[in-house]
Amino acid sequence: MSEKQKKFTEDEIADRQAIFDEIHLRHPRLDDIRKCTKALMASTNKVLARDEQRRAAARGRPIKSGELWVLPIIGPSGSMKSTSMSIVIDEIYADKETPEGDIPVLIVTMRGVKSPKAFQASILEPLDRKQASELRKQTNGYHEDIVNEAIRVQARKYNTRILVIDEAHSILAYDGGKLGPQMARCIHGLVNEGIFSVILMGTEKVERLFKMDDELKSRKVLDMKADLSRFDVAKAEDRGYFFGFIDRLESQMVKDGVVTRKLGLVHSVEDRARLFDMAEGILGTVSRILRLAIRRAMQNGREFLEWKDIEVCFQTWNGSDQTGQRGKKPNHDPFKNNIRQETLDAVALDAKKKQKEPA
Repeated sequence: MSEKQKKFTEDEIADRQAIFDEIHLRHPRLDDIRKCTKALMASTNKVLARDEQRRAAARGRPIKSGELWVLPIIGPSGSMKSTSMSIVIDEIYADKETPEGDIPVLIVTMRGVKSPKAFQASILEPLDRKQASELRKQTNGYHEDIVNEAIRVQARKYNTRILVIDEAHSILAYDGGKLGPQMARCIHGLVNEGIFSVILMGTEKVERLFKMDDELKSRKVLDMKADLSRFDVAKAEDRGYFFGFIDRLESQMVKDGVVTRKLGLVHSVEDRARLFDMAEGILGTVSRILRLAIRRAMQNGREFLEWKDIEVCFQTWNGSDQTGQRGKKPNHDPFKNNIRQETLDAVALDAKKKQKEPA
């Protein structure tokens, strides 16, 4: 039976997509996230150690905890913020210096969180499930400060230094925008009371939270930056990062048995420009389209991709509800409306430079 005549079951297609999902390539800017996280961890450790010394010297008397910091990590949907942070957290957990059972970095998502109480419960959940359950059931007598003290106890028990809030921009999507100021105050409470330093991960909308609360703004880290904004086709370095990542991803797909051969996503100037336009410089968008394309190819009896798979799946994705969820207009369609001339011109510069290089 020829390759084009194969028939794949839904289980086989799902298995192949699962293999694709297990490919975890490093984002070209992963080092920035790693450096910022480790620097924030070191600074937080210093403050918490000083607090412990002061608390011991006070012999049970109350002290004012040292204030900690808030670090925003901004990038559009699909820019691999969550994936990159997960890699950094895994590295911290695997470090021999991290004691067994400690949770130095705790990550929670704001998707679906619609109140400060729900937010606090999501923090408690991985630390003390019973307390989190009781908090969710509580209808009377809720006090944010009291819950924060319960969170502090658990945070010190597990040596939790940093709270990562994923999808932080989701805070602004509920209650007609009224939730934003409440959550900004709740986050600054965790920081000002010396419980955690906080990393806010989300789209550029996250910056609005700092405008809603002066205390939160005052704790914003200014001397470090981890930026996962879209790659700029006009910058040679960005083009190198973007196309290098895609080439490695396609090679890994062959190596891991996701496909039997490469399509050549970055083979020609036109291919590169088309891909960049389609993704608008966001690596995660390419991954999402490839995942859909794997299904389409196998439904058509193939274990390799064709450009038609990419075109159809991109247009399906681009016209889906996901576009609305990104809060922006659909991406430019280079299959229907041609490749942007400025993209072609920029990518062509790399080809010309390569031709001039000595063999």
